[in-house]
Amino acid sequence: MSMQGGGRGGYGASASGAAGGVASASALQRQSSSSDSAQISYETDEEFAKALSSYDIPEVADALRRYLAFEVQSSLSSATSKQQSAQIKGKFYERFNQILDRVFGNDDVSKHKYGGWLDYSIGVASATAATGASALKKKRSTSSVLANSDIETYVDSLSTNGRALIRLLSSRKDDDGSIFQFLFRIAHPVEFKLELDMLPEQSKMSIMSRSAYTSVLFTQLLHKPLAKQLIDLRNPVLLVTIKELYLFYFLRHPASASHQTVPGSDVPTLGEASGAGVGVAGGAMRSSSSLMDSLSESFGKATGKRKAEYSWRLFVNDGFASLTKGNPYNVLLLQYLRAFLPETSAAASSRYHAKVLQHANLFLHILIEFWLRQNLIVFSDEPAQTAGDSLNGLATAMRGASTPTKLASPFAAVHTYTSYMAPSDDLLSSLLLTIIHLMSDPFYPAALVVTPTAGSTPSKNGFYPSLVAGTGGGGYLTTSVSVMRRPLYEFFRLVFSRAPIGLSPTAFLAITDVWLAYIQPWCCRRWSEGTSCNSGDAASGGVYSAAWETYVLANYHFYTVLLGGFVERAKELDFSGTDDRSLSILDRVLSVYTPELLTLLRNASSFLEKSQPFAVPYGGSGRMASQNSSKSVTKDELTPAQGHVLTYYSKALGVECTPVPIHGSFHRDAERLFDKLWSDSGISAAATSGNAARSLSSESGEKYLERVQRLSRSLRRVFEISDAYVSSTSHARSLTSSSGAPESFCNPSRDAKLPHLLTHEGVYQLLRGFRMCSPEGAAYIGDPMLRPICTYEIPWLVRASYRFSTWLNDQLGLQNPYHGKHFEDNLEVDPARAFAAFRFNFRFLASKVNLAYLVAFLVLLYALHLW
Repeated sequence: MSMQGGGRGGYGASASGAAGGVASASALQRQSSSSDSAQISYETDEEFAKALSSYDIPEVADALRRYLAFEVQSSLSSATSKQQSAQIKGKFYERFNQILDRVFGNDDVSKHKYGGWLDYSIGVASATAATGASALKKKRSTSSVLANSDIETYVDSLSTNGRALIRLLSSRKDDDGSIFQFLFRIAHPVEFKLELDMLPEQSKMSIMSRSAYTSVLFTQLLHKPLAKQLIDLRNPVLLVTIKELYLFYFLRHPASASHQTVPGSDVPTLGEASGAGVGVAGGAMRSSSSLMDSLSESFGKATGKRKAEYSWRLFVNDGFASLTKGNPYNVLLLQYLRAFLPETSAAASSRYHAKVLQHANLFLHILIEFWLRQNLIVFSDEPAQTAGDSLNGLATAMRGASTPTKLASPFAAVHTYTSYMAPSDDLLSSLLLTIIHLMSDPFYPAALVVTPTAGSTPSKNGFYPSLVAGTGGGGYLTTSVSVMRRPLYEFFRLVFSRAPIGLSPTAFLAITDVWLAYIQPWCCRRWSEGTSCNSGDAASGGVYSAAWETYVLANYHFYTVLLGGFVERAKELDFSGTDDRSLSILDRVLSVYTPELLTLLRNASSFLEKSQPFAVPYGGSGRMASQNSSKSVTKDELTPAQGHVLTYYSKALGVECTPVPIHGSFHRDAERLFDKLWSDSGISAAATSGNAARSLSSESGEKYLERVQRLSRSLRRVFEISDAYVSSTSHARSLTSSSGAPESFCNPSRDAKLPHLLTHEGVYQLLRGFRMCSPEGAAYIGDPMLRPICTYEIPWLVRASYRFSTWLNDQLGLQNPYHGKHFEDNLEVDPARAFAAFRFNFRFLASKVNLAYLVAFLVLLYALHLW
């Protein structure tokens, strides 16, 4: 039979046989409930639709759990015939799409009211509700590996609606009646129709064209692979199992457009989370008008959208606590991650867990498809195709994808031949949680295998496969990370190049947070425990150590190419201090690159340069980078085992083994970022009111300048910017004229009594590049008659004029305000007062120009006299 469900899918299959492994109904019978909705039989479609349209989530969710446990599972176990069992199953399967649409917000009620149940349940529990939830938690069994105590803590922090949804969708073994248990405990010989509109655009296009770019998910992993599906071009659908359908709905949720968030007006900063009070950024953003807030709030209610939750960006302090606070989806995601992708050394604890682990590969590839493959990403040195050439560009991309052996240059530009789909804030939050979970595996860090195993034979190019097998034979990266690494790298490249910064840098800062989590695996375990781990903080384990060298070498391009992508766009950020997030993110990025990590990256670049003599690195602008500057200053080199790890994982990433020296490839962008940092600091100081604009001696001004100075030193260290390099003076002049900043701010500090002298602070500012100077601003200090002889003067006339002027002044008793011929003798002389003292100075007669005019005047005068 074939029936159309209430959501985006349809149901059509045959169900036979009694289901095994039915959950115990007595556990639910012992749960007393005073609500009337819990007693609803849901026999008619009207009753079922009315219950689903309600926003009384605790009562409806409890009734659905009872409905699953009693009317479905118990009836299936007591069915007297196969026909009766099929009828009971069919009654539930017809409504399964409606339940999923209601939970994830794809139905008409969710779109026209307050969103789906997941979005509506976002919020933090009150003190009374949290106390009640803690009491209930003590009564539950926590013997299952899928029921961790820390997850129980995160569940307790949710609102009442959120906790009810968790119980309805939970993967816990002791949550009887949950949809997850119903799906994975019982065999369901049923297929659903999944409309292709639910898939990302590039997935839909590749399926329709049957191209080689179609991912492994659709060609191998589905219950019915793509080659066995009969796709009607008029109404294209995929046939999937009920488990696959649920995972499609769940992992599509943060990337779907049905619940896109409305930017909130209050974005917390790291300073606020650490108890430092309200920062400048928070105060500026909270100063928005109440009218705009009310309009945004009314718009969110009318369209079913909600304000974005930005508290997850404080995960460096609280870890999973910030990522799951008031977010039932992320709590569910964490449960599912521990169920499908547990620790490498963990084994199945029960038959139920073993059934779940059978779908781990499917879960991971669906996650990749919806989160990381929303765009058709292509690396090419050619310019991006225009809209009119989109079909030709797509065909080119498909042909390039059909040759997987072709490696891309690490400096190739990234393009997308489909309409760019920007990742939502919720998607990045969920992706960050996933990365932290995968990186907190005790498998890391993996020790390096120094010598090949006995009996192993090298390949034609001298490569030993056993050198990249690791101590456990599974490589230096876990299987999940190895599968996810390439689409994640392409995702980072594209979003770094496309994330908007002009109006709001939120998207760029968010993708940087996710990237930082991946390149700091030494912090992920602490974040998974809910503790703080700050970049560069050795006490909290936030720095690189030699134990992680295999991970860094395996992810060499994540540390080099993506750093260049960050720096190229970071110069568009606002560092004036009005938004503290820009300075914080730059600080966190530079703190990752400790001297030890930079040494390892330089050695890796040197190894690739020697092994690939014809691979010439190119900078982002397409010009050849400096080869001399890319050479390592240390004599240390990579061992053959380290080199094998580097080259193997670089090729597995689909990237050429081309050296990417940080200084040689990205120093120009780093210098521009250096200029931007100091130019914005000038704007900040100029905008400060009162005397702080002149002296910068206030407490806030000192802290801000100290931070800018520290970041500039870090930029010099990471990108090897020469100490002789200072911010460009032309940029300083344009800054002064365009921003209205006083030109005195661009000058170094001078003595109040003797303005021609610099203070110690002014000397320090010039030496460190904190202030600008130019040759045009240089002035001679001392006796004007003793200034150095210029090229336009006749030396013997200069000396003669000095002797004559000195003799004449002595004869007339005119005082000389200067005390000697040396520069140091006249430092205390005020040039203004010395200029006011009258003296004869005939040095102007030594000038060739003046002398020529004087001779011409005398000749003319003599000619007139003769005439």
